[in-house]
Amino acid sequence: FHLRYQTPSNLAALENTDLAADLNSMVFDELETEDDQPSRGNHITVSLIYPHWRSGTIPLSKSIARLLPTAYEAPRVNFTFVDEDTHKEFPGWVVRPHRYVFGLKEWYEEKSLIPGSLFVIKQGKIPGQVLIQALKKRPTKDWIRTVLVGTDGGVVFTMLKQQISNDLDDRMAIMVPDPEAIDKLWEQTGKARGTLEVSIINTMRELIKLSPQGHVHAQELYAGVNILRRCPPGIILQVLANQPQVSHLGDLYFKLDETASEE
Repeated sequence: FHLRYQTPSNLAALENTDLAADLNSMVFDELETEDDQPSRGNHITVSLIYPHWRSGTIPLSKSIARLLPTAYEAPRVNFTFVDEDTHKEFPGWVVRPHRYVFGLKEWYEEKSLIPGSLFVIKQGKIPGQVLIQALKKRPTKDWIRTVLVGTDGGVVFTMLKQQISNDLDDRMAIMVPDPEAIDKLWEQTGKARGTLEVSIINTMRELIKLSPQGHVHAQELYAGVNILRRCPPGIILQVLANQPQVSHLGDLYFKLDETASEE
């Protein structure tokens, strides 16, 4: 259920379409219609958001789709993943109607990947095969954004030292020590869940606390919001553009002015 998404109906269109293009070029999201990161030749390096990490999936974004087996009519296409390091084979499925690729949950766990970990997808040399490789490194303890859930259900982002054994996208990486506690938040409905706008502003407030500059990059916010609910990058930018307390600082950096919302 982590991949379900309903488009908000009351959002004004984003005037600065260049911002959306810039953010989309940094992430992989099956809910976006624009091109994402271009695949270089026969391979691409992918970074995951929480919903795909938790579901054992990868997004069937445009650049990733070019590397995978497809069929014009079949809603599901079965193929074989091959771990490039161990040569282990395991099944994968392209689920075309919902634009994701399924079958990676055990592999993510085996490789100790976290949301924001980097791995490589390559076209196989044999039809029906797709090569996959985790970017492993010597385990080290590094400071990393970590999401915690209190007994009251409140969500806190903090910096904690965590054991890391894979290359990371620094803006996307978030350690989730207790996925079950996060899942309970996903199961909430109505008032308990809150609006998308509230989730975005609350996450922005939490991430800004971790920034010495007092701002947040939209890619960091995209990764953080998707810990709590499924939301494509373009919608996050639309919400930010319509919040009086949010200032755009240039590039993809944003600042929160709490006094503006009180005026």
